[in-house]
Amino acid sequence: MAIYHLRAKAVSRHIKNPKPGGAVRRSAVAAAAYRSGERLFDSLQGKWFSRAPEDGHDIEHTAILAPEGAPDWATDRHQLWNLVERREVNQTDGKLKKAAQLYREVEITLPRELSREERVALVEDWVQKAFVADGMIADIAIHNRTASDGQEQPHAHIMLTLRRLEDRPDKIAKGLLFGNKERDWNTPDGLYRQLAQAKRTAGLLKNDLRRFGDDGTLAEAERGARFWLEQLRQAEGSDPKDIASMEKKVALLGRLLKQSGPEGTIAAAQAQAQAALKELQKEMPICRWRESWAEAANTALEKAGSAVRIDHRTLAAQREEALAAGDLVRAAALDREPQKPMGLMGRIHYAYRQVRENVHSWAAVEMRGKMERAFAGVGKRDPVRLREALLRIQDWTEEVIDRFNRTQSPDDLVPEVRRGPRP
Repeated sequence: MAIYHLRAKAVSRHIKNPKPGGAVRRSAVAAAAYRSGERLFDSLQGKWFSRAPEDGHDIEHTAILAPEGAPDWATDRHQLWNLVERREVNQTDGKLKKAAQLYREVEITLPRELSREERVALVEDWVQKAFVADGMIADIAIHNRTASDGQEQPHAHIMLTLRRLEDRPDKIAKGLLFGNKERDWNTPDGLYRQLAQAKRTAGLLKNDLRRFGDDGTLAEAERGARFWLEQLRQAEGSDPKDIASMEKKVALLGRLLKQSGPEGTIAAAQAQAQAALKELQKEMPICRWRESWAEAANTALEKAGSAVRIDHRTLAAQREEALAAGDLVRAAALDREPQKPMGLMGRIHYAYRQVRENVHSWAAVEMRGKMERAFAGVGKRDPVRLREALLRIQDWTEEVIDRFNRTQSPDDLVPEVRRGPRP
């Protein structure tokens, strides 16, 4: 199985002021300069941006793909991203839109089994079908670096515009070369609302399933929700938001109960809600991109004569499929943690793990120091009392261990704390 990684994110300008006189600002021009290796000038900031050379990190290929009939400037990296930046300026007062989204970036790991030429053809063909055909302009940069396992790690950065090219002559004459933000390139509003409702339903039913168990019915859950709603209404100082939330839960359980009848179980309703949520998620653009990339990459691998394949699904979904097919060997191989990130993300993962372990060590050292300081103070004031306290702690610990070894039940494992001096 080849390495699979696809991540998409919308990048905003997001101006901050972390300290007086300072500012942090993202720039589409700066991002394009870094990914392409070109030296580009950001006209809004009055700055040049370029990429510093990195050992073992090569830029193999760059290209800009634009929709058919696009003007010449759409394939000029300097003009394209400066125009994108300038479009995110208020037309009335000329001020920057500080939180404006500038572009979307898609990062994908490319199969090592393909040659450089095959990787370029794969990426450009997939980007053309997945993004450019919908009206986006795509700035592609294919990089290759040494991965954490010592092998090459080819990957692609794809910067995508978020606005369609303007086609109205009157607006073009005013300098508005891009139109409005294309909402359908994100999750459509209708689908977003459906997803939110499905997540809420699945979450509420999951909580009720824990409370009432596998045999719990929707009627029980609905009666319980009504009871707590009345309690909230009668209690003084209840938060109106809590009351509104419980009212929504009662209404939701009422609808589900009407659909399933009085014998409907929470477990069955929760399973249906989860299945509905999964089906809705398949309609999200990111899910379509993941699936189409896996199909395109596997087609390219097969054409290249490689037996390696990638799978965009989760390990759990792949394992369920293997079990259903009776392939116990493959199911056992899939019963593992996801692959650790490679390259930059791998180094970040490793650094985080080291910091976490160090923090735990520092916390233990700090706690030990506090105990030593506390016992030292008691020892100076009353050394006899300190010795007695330590002996009681020792006895208490030994008795807990002894009780644990003598019983199979968790009841009464902890003895009462004895008071007074040790006999």
